[in-house]
Amino acid sequence: MKHVSKCVVLVALLVACSVPPAMAQEVSLIDAGLSSTIDERIVLWHNMNNGDVLTVAENGNLSMSTFTQGSLQLSWYYIFNTTINAARIDANQELIVVCHNSGAYVFEITTLSILYSIDTADPVNDADWDAEGDLWVAYFAGLRRADEYTGNLSTGAVTSMILSGISSFDVLADGHLVMGGYDSKMYIFDSSGVLSQTLTDASGYISSITEDKAGNLLAGDADANLYRYNTGDWTSTSISFDHSHDILSINPFNNTHFAVGTKQGRLAIINGENFTVERELTSSGDVLNIRAEFSGEIYVISTTSSESRVRFFDIDSDFDTYHNSIDDFPLDSTQWLDSDDDGYGDNPDGNNPDAFPNEPTQHSDLDGDGYGDNPFGEQPDEFPNNPDQWIDSDLDGYGDNSDGLEGDAFPDIPSQWANADGDGYGDNPEGYHPDACINVRGFSTEDRYGCPDSDLDGYSDPDENWTADNGADALPQNPTQWEDGDNDGYGDEQDGSQADSCPWEAGNSTKSISFNESLSLGYEIIPSFGCIDADGDGYNDRSESLNMDKDSSEQIDMDGDGVGMNADYDDSRANIQTEQHYCLANKNDTSEACIGWNDPEYQAYRNGLGENEIKMTYGQWKFKQEQTPSSNDAFDTALIEDVAIVGGGVFVLLTLLILLVARLQSKKTEHVESKSYADFSEVSKNTTIEALEGKAGLSASGGIVSDNEDWDDDIEEFKFEDREREDEDVSNQQTDDGPTEFSYDEESIESLAGVSANESAEKTILEQHPQSNAGPPLPESGLPDGWTMEQWQYYGYQWLEKNSD
Repeated sequence: MKHVSKCVVLVALLVACSVPPAMAQEVSLIDAGLSSTIDERIVLWHNMNNGDVLTVAENGNLSMSTFTQGSLQLSWYYIFNTTINAARIDANQELIVVCHNSGAYVFEITTLSILYSIDTADPVNDADWDAEGDLWVAYFAGLRRADEYTGNLSTGAVTSMILSGISSFDVLADGHLVMGGYDSKMYIFDSSGVLSQTLTDASGYISSITEDKAGNLLAGDADANLYRYNTGDWTSTSISFDHSHDILSINPFNNTHFAVGTKQGRLAIINGENFTVERELTSSGDVLNIRAEFSGEIYVISTTSSESRVRFFDIDSDFDTYHNSIDDFPLDSTQWLDSDDDGYGDNPDGNNPDAFPNEPTQHSDLDGDGYGDNPFGEQPDEFPNNPDQWIDSDLDGYGDNSDGLEGDAFPDIPSQWANADGDGYGDNPEGYHPDACINVRGFSTEDRYGCPDSDLDGYSDPDENWTADNGADALPQNPTQWEDGDNDGYGDEQDGSQADSCPWEAGNSTKSISFNESLSLGYEIIPSFGCIDADGDGYNDRSESLNMDKDSSEQIDMDGDGVGMNADYDDSRANIQTEQHYCLANKNDTSEACIGWNDPEYQAYRNGLGENEIKMTYGQWKFKQEQTPSSNDAFDTALIEDVAIVGGGVFVLLTLLILLVARLQSKKTEHVESKSYADFSEVSKNTTIEALEGKAGLSASGGIVSDNEDWDDDIEEFKFEDREREDEDVSNQQTDDGPTEFSYDEESIESLAGVSANESAEKTILEQHPQSNAGPPLPESGLPDGWTMEQWQYYGYQWLEKNSD
């Protein structure tokens, strides 16, 4: 029935073409939208007699295409390597003239080649053939005239110059040449180029000129006025449009009608019999031409600066606002759509509505379940006792309505019907794509269906029943990896992220060293995941220098000396591994470090130090050497070094201790009334305390003992001024027959006490050795010469330390 209705419309439209214009105007045209877009600006669109379309584009493309439902299908093309100003086709549709800035080409369609070309010094803006087949070329600017050519040779015939400039040009069938000027005049020339008539009716410059099927001259101006002239007596009639857009094209499309196109998309269909506007349409761009179909539809061709467009205007015969090409019921204004093409319209409020608009064999549903009553139609109600179901497409016994009673979640898969977790995979384990995780929503597809896939790579996450050994994703958080053959956490897919560089073995490396002599460093660090890294430094052991894979702090040994770059003083020379090596090999290096390495005395000093002793730099050591007294002085070098290391703090503490002991001892001093001499075999008081009291050595047996009253007349006065001193040092003189005499010129308290300055400066005796009443055990040789037991009690440990092997 649908096809019958369309045939009726076709007949009606054909009849409309033969009825008077007033009747034809009853047919409505509706903008049906763009049917195609061409990515180039077209200067010529010509509808060929056989229905094909010839186009010439501004960029030089000439093409022939078939026209099907508003779209161009290319048949052949030719490319002119120049910019085209204008193009025309001759009346026999055999030759095409293409105008450009250096002349014109005449192209032959039958041979698909240029027949001849015309070379000119001025740009050619338009050209047309006369009745004899000669070609007139027009120069709109510059020469501002038209010249006649036979083939590519000028005949010498030219028109006079149009001083205002040429705005349009055409050659009429009777041989007249017509030129529109920017002075709003039209100039008529005879076939030899002689001016014969000037027409002055236009109010704006002449923008378009052509000839209708009856031989009348049609002209449009820039003020939207259309003129028709009788070429016999040049009388005219005109039409003024209700807009002000330039008329750009006038195209006859049958014996009675022609289309007038303007800038900004305005189009008017003119009835040539009474010279009236039959209908006006609005498109977009500058209207270049139209294509009218025999049934009344119109395609409007327009151009912009960069593209061309084909817009479709269709007929609406029943005035229901649906044009005929989309109206399934073009003569029934209550229906326009028949989705299942069964002759019943989809509009439920229209005539003969279809209760099943998408089912051609059903249109009635009296029981209201949504499916047809026709048992012989397609998809009849297969569940007559179940209002929720009516069809079972896969014949599995479950209805296609998945939300209804006994609904099928997979209406097109006979082996699946239930989907508990709603992930799109069926619960039947024997069916198509069975869900391996029925109660867990998932979208895995590679190893199993319907299970969680965290990284969405198709492989399911492993679980207690399905591990990577079964095919689960070994790296479920990395969408680019899913297999890890050596189980080291790096995937085997080499195109994925953090790909395993050693997939055959487990490893934890993240980078490698790539040696390359062309690089400034001689190597570069590159990613390398999953290789053995025994020392845990992140580097692939195989990439490290020899033996560097055993030391996490070293990776590279450029000079091959077995010492890594980080520890090697100079990794570019195998014989230079330390600063010492460097300095011994560079005797001229005057840096402090190298002078120290080349000074034997300084090296002897360093080698003599204990493991925990502080080592002075060469500069510190040298300065100390320069400040240390010579061997003739009373103080030896070891004493100065010890005092310098221990510091003044210890000395202050020792001094305070000595003063305290001296004060306590002074209270025990006994005053003796007589003078006597005795041996030094016994000492009544500690010599250290006596020294602090100013009585050093006087308590010793065998010396002079006195009180303040008896020491006067009996002793000859000492002559201190006459004594000669051999030196300023303390001297200990031992005689053969008697005890040692003590002379204590400028002697220190420590010397008088029998304690070296070094020993007193380091630590107090009590701090070094907790004292007992008897002191340390005596040596095998007995009490040292000149010592008392009291001295041994307090200083015996010091003596043993100094004299012990």
